[in-house]
Amino acid sequence: MSFHLFLGRLLLRAGAFIRSMAVVAMRPDDLLRFTADHYRRQAAVEEWGSAELVAAGLMDYEKSLVDRLPEKGGRLLLLGMGGGREAIPLAEMGFDVTGIDHAPALVARGLQLAADRGVKIEGLVQDISNLQLPSSRYDVVFFSRSMYSLVPSRKRRVHMLQRIREALKPEGSVLCQFHWDPSVFPGRKSLLIRRATACLTLGNFSYEPGDILWGGAEFVHAFGSEREVRSEFELAGFETSYWALFENWRCGGAILRLRDAERSRE
Repeated sequence: MSFHLFLGRLLLRAGAFIRSMAVVAMRPDDLLRFTADHYRRQAAVEEWGSAELVAAGLMDYEKSLVDRLPEKGGRLLLLGMGGGREAIPLAEMGFDVTGIDHAPALVARGLQLAADRGVKIEGLVQDISNLQLPSSRYDVVFFSRSMYSLVPSRKRRVHMLQRIREALKPEGSVLCQFHWDPSVFPGRKSLLIRRATACLTLGNFSYEPGDILWGGAEFVHAFGSEREVRSEFELAGFETSYWALFENWRCGGAILRLRDAERSRE
């Protein structure tokens, strides 16, 4: 265990304000491992891979986003497979689904639950912040709820989207969901303390306002500005064809398409 991961876990055991410093004490690689460790625990596998949760299928707001996709079939890459809650109904709609998750036990659970429903899907174990994908293969890339926000730092999220751009067919679409919660943004004083803590601990110099440890269990970057989200999409070569916020769920969604200039390069 790295020093910074150890320090982050130690701070989480302290008071509420000190606990909030854990996100700046851990570096981006530590935050990724922190989240991965949580989802590999048996309790998380049981929660996200429960038959009841998976049987619930897509939520209404997720269905509304899927309805906005121009593609009604083809190869779909699902980032954040979990136990198959999204993968199974998407396959039943006619998509050829490949699901990716960083928790091997969740991938195995999703494949088993899909087989129980008579649905065939493919499952891969990968870190979504460092995807290894074939070029121009997928018609749709689908981010599971808030999965985009689980990647720390703007630079890494843009890099991830660039990898996805390479794996997407020129006329394909990305359905991106992200965590939306302007209320978690720190005030000026708190922001200065967080940045000072990052310096003193030689920790997360990539800290951004909106970075939190959700429930003390996983890293999440909460977006609070439409411009912030759209600018990341644009940097990666995408344009936003549809945008929606679902504030009751603390999330937003967008349908992305390659910009004309990017599409012509494919």
